[in-house]
Amino acid sequence: MIPRFPTIPALVATAVLVFAGCNSDEQVSGTGNPINDSVALASVIPSLADIRGAVTMDDADAAVVQKALDEWKQTVKSDKQQGPFAMHRGGMQFVAAVAPSFDNGQLSDLANYMISLREQHRAQAGQHGMFRGDGKEGKRFEQMIKDLGLTAEQQKQMRALHTEMQAQMKQMHEAFRAGSMTEDDFRAAMDAFHDAQREKLAAILTPDQLKKHDELRDQRRDRMMDRRMDRIDDGVDTRLAWLTAVLGLDDAQQAQVRSALETAAQARKTAMESRQAGEATRESMRTQMRELRDTTHEAINAVLTEQQQERLQIMESLRSGPGPHHP
Repeated sequence: MIPRFPTIPALVATAVLVFAGCNSDEQVSGTGNPINDSVALASVIPSLADIRGAVTMDDADAAVVQKALDEWKQTVKSDKQQGPFAMHRGGMQFVAAVAPSFDNGQLSDLANYMISLREQHRAQAGQHGMFRGDGKEGKRFEQMIKDLGLTAEQQKQMRALHTEMQAQMKQMHEAFRAGSMTEDDFRAAMDAFHDAQREKLAAILTPDQLKKHDELRDQRRDRMMDRRMDRIDDGVDTRLAWLTAVLGLDDAQQAQVRSALETAAQARKTAMESRQAGEATRESMRTQMRELRDTTHEAINAVLTEQQQERLQIMESLRSGPGPHHP
């Protein structure tokens, strides 16, 4: 729905992968993670009985829900990108499929249930494997050791720092999810965390190793930015289709919403290009993205009916809960 940049999960991934020189939004998986395998993913998708326990519906609604659940499972099984992000994407598609059959009260109950379900999945997955030394994150850490040519003592120190960092990040993330930290507090804590970890990193590495670490980080950031920018234009069509399904947009509304999304996409791309070129700081880009989110929301809200505005607000609660914010 409305763009939110950067998302909290993206910020968490940035800090967790700092040693590998990563500012990445790539999926992070973990060996043994119960929601990384496609079959396991499909097995934790709710049943019709689960949904009926949370949302009052008649038989016609139930038939729509069952069909959407079956499609969700099939999509997850065939999705090449497995893990929690695939799970979330499938969930958002499920919501879009059933929304036209639900009134706003039912949709609100469904949104609350989906938020609860997402929290259960995250607990089962051990925070997506982010705070575990396995999966891609663990492999990148091992590759970093090789790339920097660390001595045995440096490896020992880095592993200890890595473990400490993971524990601290887990605590901050859990505090945010529990509501004891606001988003602004979380971002400030993240900035302070980055500064502290940077000082510790500089104390372990030689100047040449630190320079190499920064070069690897910058290369990975550039690749990540390129991938994000490549997806921006396609994201307009995806988001418009999702909004149309959930809100029931007519042709005139679709045209106006498309215009707002395209304007936001271009502004987002320009902001990212400025950041990539070193013309903007992380904080200035963050401010731009927040302002862009708000103006885009206002532009879309202005073309909606009162009932559609209510549905949009319901969906915002679903998207703004802890978890990936990509439809």
